Amino acid sequence: MSDTVVETKGFGTKMKNAFGGIIGGILMFIGGIGLLIYNERQNTINIKDVAELRENVEEVESDKVNNDDNDKLVVTSNKLDFEEEKLIDETFKVSAISPLLVRTVEVYEWVEDKEEDEDSTRYTYEKKWEDELIKSSDFHEKEGHENPTSLAYESKSTESKVLKVGAYNLNSVYRKYLEAKTDISDLSEATLPDNYKINGKYITNSKDLDKPEVGDIRISFAYANYDVVTVLGKINKDTIDEYITKKKSKISYFIDGKHDSKYVIDEIEKSNNILKWVLRLIGTLLIIFGIYAFFGPITTLANYIPILGGLVGGALFLASLLLGLAISLLVIAISWIVFRPLLGIALLAVVIVLLVLAKKISSKNKTKDLT
Repeated sequence: MSDTVVETKGFGTKMKNAFGGIIGGILMFIGGIGLLIYNERQNTINIKDVAELRENVEEVESDKVNNDDNDKLVVTSNKLDFEEEKLIDETFKVSAISPLLVRTVEVYEWVEDKEEDEDSTRYTYEKKWEDELIKSSDFHEKEGHENPTSLAYESKSTESKVLKVGAYNLNSVYRKYLEAKTDISDLSEATLPDNYKINGKYITNSKDLDKPEVGDIRISFAYANYDVVTVLGKINKDTIDEYITKKKSKISYFIDGKHDSKYVIDEIEKSNNILKWVLRLIGTLLIIFGIYAFFGPITTLANYIPILGGLVGGALFLASLLLGLAISLLVIAISWIVFRPLLGIALLAVVIVLLVLAKKISSKNKTKDLT
């Protein structure tokens, strides 16, 4: 079930928003350029880091501490050891033999979704299970959409005191890789607070989880379940620490299962490449929509003229798209000239050729129109 509130915009409001959008557009434009520059710089560092990893990594055994391996960059596979510690959630007495136990607290509450177009703002309110308390005091339409202001219980993680791979302790930085993916479905031994009961894998105060009410809570538990794992890092006596590259990057890696060094470093490189292209896309979109926001007042005025509004809006968006792509390529090319000169010069040459061709095509079209 959802509620919808529609707020119609008048001409004054639309123009005010359009001019206000110019400031947002400037910020997006500058942010997009900054993000692209940062990304290309970081990409250059990542490439050199991966090359350094491939050159220096060694695969070693970790059944016992070997002093000959001290200060080496290594990849090793072994059983994840946490001394079979039994972790206990102190509030509910739910336990698991694991390096990580996670309690997740969810509340059934109102969630606001905002959608804007040229003529109106639409606020939609739906009831959902969320793992964070949403402040309904910030809603546009507060009445009838009140959420609780506090929760009796919060989500919590409990970790083992010891974390080792074979005979080597793992630096605490490796704990960030642990994931609690296995649900605890048997809660029969749990301690229940007043007015709470067990429903499947949940501890809840809801009368009916199939028809919950706003403010109802459901609590679930999960734990990390690992056998053999593979880690990359630098051996420091009896501990595996994160590795610091020549470019001062701090690198560590932890993955479930047994894998060789090539697979691990390939995964690091793959992750770097995915992030590189995601940031390039985000930076380019910020520039495109930043430019388009500059034209906000024009498109707002044009929308009051039948047919013309859509044509003007489409033409301005196409212009923003082409200009944004050109600026993005130019920023990337200049960044490469600074950080990767040969590739940067090549890309800049491609941009110049494209601009020359575009100008020639435009000139030919104008000549045809005159004849």
